[in-house]
Amino acid sequence: MIFLIELPPEEPASHTGTVISTNDSKREVTLAIADGTKTENFTGILIDGYRVRRKDGSFHDLIVSEIPPGTKMTIHYFDEMTGPERTNGEVHRIYRLQFLALPPNP
Repeated sequence: MIFLIELPPEEPASHTGTVISTNDSKREVTLAIADGTKTENFTGILIDGYRVRRKDGSFHDLIVSEIPPGTKMTIHYFDEMTGPERTNGEVHRIYRLQFLALPPNP
């Protein structure tokens, strides 16, 4: 017998920052991450089928444009190689979002 087992990432990675942009067609979320004296951007792609709970208790697929710019959050991700032989560029796949603070209303 042969079993195909997909192992979770060895060391899950995460970044905490402020959302600066989202892209619905690519399901991308871009964070500005401040590390002491420098700020860098991190872009990840949300996995398919990521669901969030509404206030009424029901679930729906998250549309990344629903996340307003300025939201402070922690993104948990793993790196995945792309391409037919898994040799092309590395993509950050987001599997968990933690909302820390919504932006202040103007």
